[in-house]
Amino acid sequence: MQKLVIWSITDGNAGMVSQADGLASALDKNFVKKTCKIIPWLRFLPIWIKSRMLHTLMANKEDLNSPWPDVVIGTGSSGLPALRWLKRQSPRTFTIFIQNPGVLQARFFDLVIA
Repeated sequence: MQKLVIWSITDGNAGMVSQADGLASALDKNFVKKTCKIIPWLRFLPIWIKSRMLHTLMANKEDLNSPWPDVVIGTGSSGLPALRWLKRQSPRTFTIFIQNPGVLQARFFDLVIA
């Protein structure tokens, strides 16, 4: 059986990291931690703009590149646009969002844990 590649994407805040990493380590102890740092003055943009232009708005663009994972777990305001962007890049990636993304955003993820 082939091993799953799992990414944990957060904004780096301790509370967000503990939630995403806790679920990722429950699935597989060997997961990859990714931090999505959006340029600070752009964090007030609407989610739909951030998710479409994420790669240009990120301070650390090199962290989210192919090969794409099998499962990606995200949380927080930075994780939401990152997961939406990643799902567009790789539709086969199973996306899990922890926390409440809102009614309109929930449809973009395979699983929401609110």
